[in-house]
Order: sequence, then C-alpha cells, then structure tokens
Amino acid sequence: MVSENCVAAGKIIVLIIGASLMATQDQLERKRIVGDYVRERLVAECRQKWGQALVIAKRTGFSAAHVSNVKDGHRNVGDSFAMAMADYWGMTYSDLERLALERLAERLARYGVAPAAAQGDESQAAADRLPQLTAVLAECTEDLYPRAFLAEYERRARTVERDRPKNVWLGDLEAKYWEWREERQKQLVEASLSGMTRDASASVTNAKSSIGASQSSGVRTPKAAKNATKRAKAG
Repeated sequence: MVSENCVAAGKIIVLIIGASLMATQDQLERKRIVGDYVRERLVAECRQKWGQALVIAKRTGFSAAHVSNVKDGHRNVGDSFAMAMADYWGMTYSDLERLALERLAERLARYGVAPAAAQGDESQAAADRLPQLTAVLAECTEDLYPRAFLAEYERRARTVERDRPKNVWLGDLEAKYWEWREERQKQLVEASLSGMTRDASASVTNAKSSIGASQSSGVRTPKAAKNATKRAKAG
C-alpha cells in the first residue's frame, strides 16, 4: 500500500513539473530540452544496430555525416533536424516536445537535478575525438563491408592520436579492406590445402594398411601374383 502511494505521488510530481515546463515561455530552453532528448534517443538507436545512422540519413534527408555529428555532439540538433526525427519516429513535433519535457520532469522528480544527457562510454569519448572517422563509419553498412572487418578497422583506427580528413579515412578504409580480404583469402587457401594434405595422407595410410592386411592374410596382391607366375614358368 505504501509502495503504491509512493508511485502515485511520484506520478503527480512528474505531472506538476511537466506542466510547469510546458508552460515556460523560454523557447530557447524548450529547444535545448528537445535537442537533448533527440540526441539521447538517437545515440541509443544507433548503438543498437550497425550503420543505423545511414538508414536515418536516408529517411530524414540529412547526410550520414550530419546525423553522426549530431549524435556525437559536434552539431546542434536544430529545428529542422528535430522535426525530421519526429517524423522518422512517427510523431509530430509537439509530441516530441511533450516526451522530452516529460522525460526531464521524471528525472527532476527522481534525482532532483537533470542528469547529463547521453553520457558516453570510452568508445563514445573516442568517437568524439575523431568526428571524421565516426562520420565515415556511419556511412559504412554491412552491404558495403563485412561487419567483422568494420569492427576490426574501427578498433585499430581509434588508437590514432589525431583525426584525419574524411577522404583520407575513406582511402585508408578501402586499402585496409583490400589487405583484410587478401589475408582472409590466403587463410582460406591454406586451410583448404591443409585439409587436402591431411586427406591424402590418410588415404596413403589406409592403402598401406590394406596392403599389409592382405599380405598377412595370405591374399596375393597383383604384383605378388605376377612374380609367382614368373617363378612357376622358370621352374
């Protein structure tokens, strides 16, 4: 009963704070709140699926680099991008604004202050340090490059000290993919040859075992029969 009362009280607080936020006349503050919500939701969606930034770019009409830069905090969300994302998520801008304000109200009621939006982990911090690399990777889908290669390339690329121009990253990516593909083909050939060698060795061993078994059992091989015939004629 106490727990239910606490939940009910919490909902009332959220509604009161939400109504207060909705009533604010500070348009810049409202846009900032919406922008934080859009960025946080965008980060969460892109983390769930590789190449999602490119999918969103095609659906919204913005470039993949723009989507990636917004996600990583290098560009402001902006009204046009927020409205495009609202349409992408199947809602109006008013619905998006309401969700953003309700999210903020809930956090204020729970924590007393609004936590920083979309706190990143180490990989996200690295992405912020290399925005051009992030933009390039956002445009790479599994249709263009294997996921295993992209994961390996990103892991190594994140170790560089300075970012590079986009066209330099693209050239490096293509060169590394060629090397990766050649190495994979070499490994497949070596594995195939190794398998053939093992099969041939097993066949020879089996053949020798069969001959040995035949001689032990007194069964003449064609060569032994021919030698026996020669000896008989000579006698």
